[in-house]
Order: sequence, then C-alpha cells, then structure tokens
Amino acid sequence: MNSPAARSPLPPALPALAFLVAAALGAARAGRALEPEPGLPLDETLERVIAKVSPAVVRIEVDGGDRRDVPPERRFFRDAETGRPREGGAGIVLKPNGLVLTHATLVSFAMPRIEVLTPRGRRLRAELLARDAKLDVAMLKADVGDEPLAAVELGSSASLEPGRLAITFGNPFGVARDSRPSAAFGVVTAITKLDARDAVFTGKVIVTDGAVNPGNEGGPLVDLDGRVLGILGPLVRDRRSSTMIGYAIPIDAIAPRLEALAEGRGTPPRLGLMCEEDPTNGGKLTVARVVPGSSAEAAGARERDVLVSLDGDPLSKKDDLRRALEKRRPGARVRLALERDGKPLELDVVLGEGER
Repeated sequence: MNSPAARSPLPPALPALAFLVAAALGAARAGRALEPEPGLPLDETLERVIAKVSPAVVRIEVDGGDRRDVPPERRFFRDAETGRPREGGAGIVLKPNGLVLTHATLVSFAMPRIEVLTPRGRRLRAELLARDAKLDVAMLKADVGDEPLAAVELGSSASLEPGRLAITFGNPFGVARDSRPSAAFGVVTAITKLDARDAVFTGKVIVTDGAVNPGNEGGPLVDLDGRVLGILGPLVRDRRSSTMIGYAIPIDAIAPRLEALAEGRGTPPRLGLMCEEDPTNGGKLTVARVVPGSSAEAAGARERDVLVSLDGDPLSKKDDLRRALEKRRPGARVRLALERDGKPLELDVVLGEGER
C-alpha cells in the first residue's frame, strides 16, 4: 500500500545491503536475461531494466472536451493552449505497428482526440479499438506511419508472490514533459482482491508499494527481467484501512483477451437473456430468465423460449451463444431464431452492453 505522494523515479546508489540483495538474486535466478551477475549492484540492474522497457512505454493524452467533473487530483492535466481538461496516463506498445494497451479509465468517455507520445518525442494520433469493461483495459491503435515502435515483452503473473521486486512505469502528475516515462522501484506486497469502492476489476490484483500516482494508469508493472507483470490501475482507497493502494491488473488475466481487443472486439455484447441447457427439454438451450429492461425483452423474448440460432450461427449450448456474441459488438442488430411452444419464431434484437 502507498500514498499518492510522488516518489523519486530512481533510488540513489544503494549500500552494501543492495549489493547482497543483488548477488542473492543473481544466484537464485541465474540464467534469466537481465538478472544481475554476482557482484552487480542492484541500481545497475534497475538501470538495465529501465533502459529495456522505457522505449515501449508511451504517454497517452485524451482531449476530454468541456468536462466539469474532473477529480481534483487530475486537474493539472490540461491542454496547454486551450486550458481544457485532458486525461493523461500511460500505455504499453504491444506491437511495432502501433497496438497500445492501456487502462480503460483514460478512454471511458466520449472524446474527440487521442494522442500517443513516444519516448522519442513523436506525437501520434490514435483511435480506440476496443474496451473490456470487466478487465478495465482498452486497446488503442496509433498511426505510426513508416516508423515502427519499440514493443514490450509480456511476462507471466501466474507464479508471482509477495516479496518480489518490481518496477512501475508511467506519467505521474503529467511531469514527463520530455515524453520519457518515469520509473519507480518497489515490492509486490500482496496478491489479493480489492475492497475499494472505485475498483472495477473484481479478480485478484498485484498490490505494490512502488510509486503509483495519477498519470501512471495504463503503465506497466515489470519484473527484473523487464517483462510485463500487469497493467497499472488508478489509485483506490481501501475500505478496511482507508489507505490508498497502488495495484496492477495481472497480465495473465488480460492475455486471453488481447487478440479480440486488437480486432476491435471489446466487452462481448449481451442479449439480455439468462439461458440454460434444460435437461427437461432434451438439453436444448432454453431461456431461463429475460433481464428486465433488456434489448431481448424489448424484442419480445420470453422465458422457456428455445434458442436455435443467431444470425445463422447454430445455438445448442451456452458456449455456442458466448462465441456468437464475441464476434459482434454492442449496438449490432441480430436475427435471433427461436422455438416457442414448438413453433419457429424470429426476433430482431439490438445487442446491448453490460447486460446479462
């Protein structure tokens, strides 16, 4: 846990204790590319990791229009010419062609302009490809032209435990005016679910005491090999201790959705139907409940309807429905084929967002 106070991007040269820690790390985790050799000071190891990761961490600036609900801690993010509020944060380059992963809070409102600033000083227009409301991440596509970007290396958070050393990257308080990201060294303090009012992601997160401030959102948490462990979220206040917590959404939770996000498929749309494979009806995919106020209710769906197909895609199991929806976006109009009392029926349904 940490307070939102800014911290020094890099620690000063560490004394003999740092030397011993570095040596122990090198011996225990030998053979990993960026781990220090015995006798290499920890600060030199951090410098090597930062040199590897920094080129692939970008600033993200989003023109927020005439927003009046900007939180006090974010009011320094303003356009230099117009003075209008802007959202500022960070992102990681996944592919040299300009695919950028960031936190969804930066693009969670209607905006006229998104720009990505690279550590080399390039200012690139970008578009929002997709958001995932459950993971609380978003995918952007920057217009890189003929000059590809440096990309990060993804790691794994599966075996991560408290006590591991890690580094946070980002644009805290918008101070990285030269476009280069700020970095801070810390420790993984917990792997746990958040108990915080503003937390969106409901799975286990990586809690760190490395500096996380407004503007770090979307930046990476990396290990001492320079591999991404997670995507930093905004500071949240823990209900139990009333302290501010810096955390990252584990990369292992995000990785299965990266391909879909890159293809522009965000949070899968919903019909507004809760279905089951009903054993009393031959195992057919049957509507158990129609969500009140949903698009399916508006189209005329009823309980006990049997789902047959969606735009021609056969539906016999819940997984069939899930896969059919993942190929579509909220707002799309689909033709849902049903059976009601043994008779065929077709409904036109506008897919919703956030429904069940």
